[in-house]
Parts: sequence; structure tokens; C-alpha cells
Amino acid sequence: MPFVLLILYQPATQLMNPPLLAFLLVLLTSLFSCSYEPAGKTLEPPNATSTIGTSDASQELAGSAYYSRATAYFTIEGNDTLSWKVYFSESHPSKEVVINLRLPYGQPTYSYAEWMSQLPLILETAAREYPLDSIRTISIGRLILTGDLAVAISREYQTRFPQKKRLTTSDYAELALFLAQSRLQKDFDSLLAPFQLYVSSVELEKAFFTTPDEIPGYRQTVTDTARLPASILDCITWIRVKRK
Repeated sequence: MPFVLLILYQPATQLMNPPLLAFLLVLLTSLFSCSYEPAGKTLEPPNATSTIGTSDASQELAGSAYYSRATAYFTIEGNDTLSWKVYFSESHPSKEVVINLRLPYGQPTYSYAEWMSQLPLILETAAREYPLDSIRTISIGRLILTGDLAVAISREYQTRFPQKKRLTTSDYAELALFLAQSRLQKDFDSLLAPFQLYVSSVELEKAFFTTPDEIPGYRQTVTDTARLPASILDCITWIRVKRK
């Protein structure tokens, strides 16, 4: 603080001047009341209120005998823990990592964009325990549980296959290829890109069309319910993942 020191070394007769003393008092108060962050300190963003909790999930997943370990990750916002959990498991003996999103039924309290925004933080946390480059499968469950994503995919499908009114197992190969090029692929590629991973293919079963009035009961949507497609594509869905 060289400027202050320079003033303090002035002759005592000048420092006894009342206006000068008042000026020094204001200046010193201003300088010493400032707060300085040490170099290199990481500041938490003001809106970063979410943290990630974990729990052992070795007894919560079916086929636990095939897993060497399993962990549930969940979001904590303030004092509230969201009911949604994401499960990571490591297969034995292949060491492949599987992510099970376990989207809850009948709890339309948050939208696709909201829960999708939590996944990067969950992945970063899981990376402390699991080798993310070993992720090979992401289990989504029923597509309708993704809400706005299911709506967007349904619109894409109806635009591409306007005559398709029902689905049979003979349609599954074509449908899997469609999903691997749809909004599903784009969104999950963006999620996985920082970890040098990408969507290689999509697998499905039990595909069918349902009515748009099913959506509000499963997931909160940003899409205006009055503008939902005439039918919603639903199926049990898995994403296969590879390293770049």
C-alpha cells in the first residue's frame, strides 16, 4: 500500500491538519474494508446449490450377483433430496460400467431439461469411483418417462414415417436406427462428449404408440399440452456407448 505509506511519512505539522486527517481516515477505512480473494481460489457459482449424495446400491439392482459393485447417486438441493436416483454398476468380470437412469413413475415434478441438467454433475461425481471410459450401456427405461424428449422424438418419427400407425417386432431394427439418429442421440452425445464417449447404437423392446394424455401423468413438460403430437412413441430403451 505504497500510497498510504507515502502520506504517513509526511511531516507531523501537515498531519495535524484536520482536513488532511479526515481524508486519511476515509482512505484507510476504504482500503482496509475491501476483501481480496487469494490467487488461485475457486469460487463457487452463486446459483450452485446442488450437491450429489451417494449410497451403496448393491442390493437394489436386479442381478446383483453379476456386479462387483453398485452405487446410487442423487441430487441434494438445499435441505431437500430429490427422489430420483441414478445407478452406476460395474459388471463382473468384464469391468464394464452400466448407468441405469431409473426415472420414477408417476412423479411429474421435474422436466426432462431439469433432470438432464443434473447428469453432468452426477457423472463428474461418479468419475471419482468409476472409470467413465468403461461406460458401455445407459438404461433409460420407458421413453415416455423422459417427457419432452419423448415428445420431440415422436414428432420426428411421425414426420419421417407419417403412415406408421402401429408397431410390431419387425419394425424394431428400423426404429433402433431411427432412435440412434434422433434427438436422443444428439442430447446424449452432448452429455458424453466431455468424457470422450459417444452413442454407438440404441436397443429397444416393447415399442408401441400411446396417447398424449399419458404424458402429464409421467413427467412435467415444457411443451404445451395442447400442442402434443397425436400419438407418443414409447418403448424400453438402452443406449450403447463407445469411446471415441
